[in-house]
Amino acid sequence: METDFILPDLQSAVICEDVRCEFNGMQTLVGVLNVIPAPALPVNCMRLCIWARWCSGTGKFRQKSRIVGVDEQQVIAQAEVEFELKEMEGHATNVHYFGGVQFQQYITSRFISKTNCGCAFPCRWFRLRVQPSRGD
Repeated sequence: METDFILPDLQSAVICEDVRCEFNGMQTLVGVLNVIPAPALPVNCMRLCIWARWCSGTGKFRQKSRIVGVDEQQVIAQAEVEFELKEMEGHATNVHYFGGVQFQQYITSRFISKTNCGCAFPCRWFRLRVQPSRGD
């Protein structure tokens, strides 16, 4: 008996500033992030993206991505998309664009992307201390 539903594996998930589609169909990830240094609050991000690739599964799925605060209750931004994997050798690449995201405090935010299985990873926002330049 053949199974219609096999949970996919999250092959990769990346937080970045933009994702560009090239003429040849390839995607270019711009400004890959792991920390955001900021000199003052609030921190405004014109655009943040979560790029995710799912593979090794079959069936229809819904990816939900959220940017949440430290308490994991406050949702700062969220998006979702449905996708289908028709065969085990296939893959699906999803990009969530978040525009005009604002952070009110220096925190470790969690970016959460999940289907029925999930992935969560932190991105730290910290105060950038600017040293005054000395006149030479």
